[in-house]
Amino acid sequence: MVLFGDEVHYLSHIPMFHTPHDVQLVMRVRVTRPDGGATRFGGGLHTVVPPKFDLDHLIRGELRRFEGEVFAGNFEAGGKKLGAIVVEIDEVLVARTLREDLKPESPRALAVGTPSESYLVEQIDAPTGRDRIRRVVLAGAVPADLTRGVWLTGSDDRYTAPGGGEVTASGATVLSCLVGPDFFKACP
Repeated sequence: MVLFGDEVHYLSHIPMFHTPHDVQLVMRVRVTRPDGGATRFGGGLHTVVPPKFDLDHLIRGELRRFEGEVFAGNFEAGGKKLGAIVVEIDEVLVARTLREDLKPESPRALAVGTPSESYLVEQIDAPTGRDRIRRVVLAGAVPADLTRGVWLTGSDDRYTAPGGGEVTASGATVLSCLVGPDFFKACP
């Protein structure tokens, strides 16, 4: 899972187009470190290795807390282990089943965070799609409360907010970008 955010924390499950990992899952979470270590994860890629559990239990709210290990970078590609982490799920923002027959839709991204610290999580719309999370500066018709997530239509730097206002994204820092269908290869 990718962990991101300084002021508000989010966790994004790294999916695959086969069970049991065939879910695009984004959650707002609270994070603590038993060792008292830093809980700021907005400046680069951080991944979490959770214990084995059924994603459906998490989606249905039956699993509200778990412990795991946090890494700076990708834990599968030489990431640096930072230590133990406790994750408490506040809210599941996206739980979307990925199927081989998905057809590309209008590009969308989930805007999350705060006005001073915003992120875009792209909707995965096809097996050949990408799972991309970017830290951005949003301007224009930015919804006041991003903590619960707001879907924007568009891509890369120009979006339309609910209600029709234009939102622009600039200063993007890519935290994670993996290509489907197995999402273990980095985006070109």
